[in-house]
Amino acid sequence: MFEKKYHNNLYGISFMILNGLSLAILYAVVKVLRSDLDSSLIVFLYKTTILILILPWVFSEGLKAIKTPYFKLHLIRGFLSTMGSLSWAYGIKYVYVATATAILQMEQVLWVVVGLLLFNERITRTKLAVVILALLGAILVVTAKGGSGAYGFHYGYVFILMAVLFYTMNSTVIKILGQKARNKTQIFYVMLFSMVFSYPFAFLDWEIVR
Repeated sequence: MFEKKYHNNLYGISFMILNGLSLAILYAVVKVLRSDLDSSLIVFLYKTTILILILPWVFSEGLKAIKTPYFKLHLIRGFLSTMGSLSWAYGIKYVYVATATAILQMEQVLWVVVGLLLFNERITRTKLAVVILALLGAILVVTAKGGSGAYGFHYGYVFILMAVLFYTMNSTVIKILGQKARNKTQIFYVMLFSMVFSYPFAFLDWEIVR
């Protein structure tokens, strides 16, 4: 039993590290694209591309992969994921990637609060130390001279903080769905609804509409 739990923890940690590396690459790409494209268009193209790429995997088992009794939860998650991505992509244009990432660590602090309040999780010294370090790191980076970049303090900070709130709420829904729905079903619906929700924002940002 102990050995199984150990391997499961190692398995989860490995995926979290891979997730961190993937996000780092994603943030850098968004920063580069943001200089030429509207944030809403970037989000729409990103969500649409992922949805198209996963379709063969999702439907490899037929239509049963998308059958779910938790349609409303998937819808809510799609909305929160979209709003978080839109806020992040907009704010990253005015804030250094490193600075924005430091602010994003506030999400970890909120996760601890959510875990205590909603999921009856226990606070440990290790978790408390991580929370404190995340707070200190965010404060130091943000308050450093030229912390936001050449623009100085900008309302881009506000959008990064909005992204933190949306991502935290999204993670809460993921936690609930994780006990109810398959990963394949979750990924399909979050990308589908994200594409739908981000489309109006992308359309309104197109030059032809202006």
